[in-house]
Amino acid sequence: LGRHAHRRSAAREAGAVLSLLSSLGPPPLVLKGRLLAHQVWPRPWHRPSTDLDLLVEREALAAGVGALVAAGYRRPSGVPLGGTSSVLLQCP
Repeated sequence: LGRHAHRRSAAREAGAVLSLLSSLGPPPLVLKGRLLAHQVWPRPWHRPSTDLDLLVEREALAAGVGALVAAGYRRPSGVPLGGTSSVLLQCP
């Protein structure tokens, strides 16, 4: 994908993740990444990001991870779940 197409695709992906998680309970808080860059930086394209860091309430974590896995996200092989403080998932 071209640089601009990749950014649009990543923004759609982030929006889909936020929408899915918000449908399960309290919406997650965006800590850093592409979506936050649009709110904070005057030129967000100067702040590239390849991931999305979210804060999810502890009670919503298991349902959120389950919904993302059901949507095709997966844990990288060899990477442990990380308990309740950190979960790494890759896009489908």
